[in-house]
Amino acid sequence: MQKKTLTASIVVFALFLIMDYILHGILLGGLYAETAALWRPASDQQGLLWVIASVDAVIACLFVWLYRKGWEAGKAWLGQGIRFGLAVGLIFSLPMGFSMYAMMPVPLSLGLGWFAGALVEFVVAGIAAAFVLRS
Repeated sequence: MQKKTLTASIVVFALFLIMDYILHGILLGGLYAETAALWRPASDQQGLLWVIASVDAVIACLFVWLYRKGWEAGKAWLGQGIRFGLAVGLIFSLPMGFSMYAMMPVPLSLGLGWFAGALVEFVVAGIAAAFVLRS
């Protein structure tokens, strides 16, 4: 089971990196450009990508570990993955989207993008973890 756990963690980590790029680099890129004064210069951000990758790696490992602790024998893997992804996704996406919107001078559309994007990321991660760890 340790091999499956490691594989699931790597898959979830890779998905986080890919989905973060799509969400923040492509889908929300225009909104970030409109609020450029709030963010580090692009050159500074590039030098700190290792921080984002490190955080994604830790979250991926914890996500898979938590999934394994809550997995229920005899229930369909897909349903469990979606349920787990939604639960964890809401824990992360609500504060990411709406608390940050309340604290920072960003447009509501950016807060909604953070919320929806993070929620989708965690649901996809839950499905992926469940698929890899299925019995």
